[in-house]
Amino acid sequence: MRIDVKSIILSFLMLALSLSVATNSLNGEVETASFEEIAEPLNVILPIADLNVAGFQEGSIFSDTTLSSGSSRTCAILDDGSVSCWGYNTYGGLGDGTTTDRNTPTQTSSLGPGRTAVAISAGISHTCAILDDASVSCWGRNNYGQLGDGTTTNRNTPNQTSSLGVGRTAVAISSGSYHTCAILDDGTVSCWGDNYGYQLGDGTFFGYYRNIPNQTSSLGTGRTAVAISAGDSHTCAILDDASVSCWGGNSDGQLGDGTNSGRYTPTQTSSLGTGRTAVAISSGVMHTCAILDDASVSCWGYNGWGQLGDGTYTDRNTPTQTSSLGIGRIAVAISSGYYHTCAVLDNASVSCWGYNNDGGLGDGTNSNRSTPTQTSSLGVGRTAVAISSGNRHTCALLDNASVSCWGRNSGNLGDGTTTSRNTPTPTSSLGTTTNPRTAALSERDF
Repeated sequence: MRIDVKSIILSFLMLALSLSVATNSLNGEVETASFEEIAEPLNVILPIADLNVAGFQEGSIFSDTTLSSGSSRTCAILDDGSVSCWGYNTYGGLGDGTTTDRNTPTQTSSLGPGRTAVAISAGISHTCAILDDASVSCWGRNNYGQLGDGTTTNRNTPNQTSSLGVGRTAVAISSGSYHTCAILDDGTVSCWGDNYGYQLGDGTFFGYYRNIPNQTSSLGTGRTAVAISAGDSHTCAILDDASVSCWGGNSDGQLGDGTNSGRYTPTQTSSLGTGRTAVAISSGVMHTCAILDDASVSCWGYNGWGQLGDGTYTDRNTPTQTSSLGIGRIAVAISSGYYHTCAVLDNASVSCWGYNNDGGLGDGTNSNRSTPTQTSSLGVGRTAVAISSGNRHTCALLDNASVSCWGRNSGNLGDGTTTSRNTPTPTSSLGTTTNPRTAALSERDF
């Protein structure tokens, strides 16, 4: 039985907003909000035909992320709630009980008796998933405690994290290079793993790591998180008032607060533009990009390869609009890789920009791009519903629930080879002849 935790937190946020309006109209009278958990069990992963708008935004409470590209690894939740991964596996990041690299999709070991996955996120060498009981399970490298199980022992099978707090569960998750952050069901944020760049946001200085989930410092009076994305040494979140707060290393301006000073507590970015707010966010290694409420894209941070998409190679420490996504085109999903960025557009095509030496932009070339550039065809009649950018590769979920990848290939493209591709290339089968599987697709607008 699956409880739809997203419905719960969304109900809470809407209730909180309505109470705020009511409180203002009553000239300062304060009412205490109370809400009850929805008792009706709901399916989290649905057939594509049953979805209103298929797809997802990375790290958002409004949607479940079912495809994630790590450094040289890709993982997907399948339509039966199991997980399949492929690519680099030296530290067990594929979760199949081995440390053997795989160039085709390979099922992870059991997530636990009766357990299935509803959201997934891959870091450099570790992977974390939210399960259908809203607990968190991680596997792979654990040298900084990024698995959150109280140890620094690598795991090659899924392993439960330590407690998220008394009565607390996870509603969104994001794996950075060596740390992991989750939004909890009360809208707070908990992080664990490496803290060398203050990326855990708990007010402690560099040199410390946490091997169990640890609450960040305050997001601001009355503020909660609705989306989160972990980069290399920084983390960014969209808050319930649609502003953006970031923390961690800031050497290249990736926090977007107008400085290059690291922050060890959540810190508001500079303005996103007059009247503009954020609806989606994604952190790369040293840059961050957001979709704004007018469906334009704004990026900030390191821009040495053109990954900010503004037509320059100049670093920016404040949010800066990308160049045009195309005549009349707007963004509906975004993913920042190490040094490149990709977006799904409103016509279900894909546009990428930044580093392209290995073909990670998918445009048929190996030329870097400082402005958004359409990928080559996703296949006859095929369109994209979701996107995930890794180190030097990118993968997309297509409208028929298959997966297509492009870029550098150490097996992470899943096509049965280690040949890099500069155009979208279908992965090998996600199932078997006797057990055919497709990728799980989430509702984009829970």
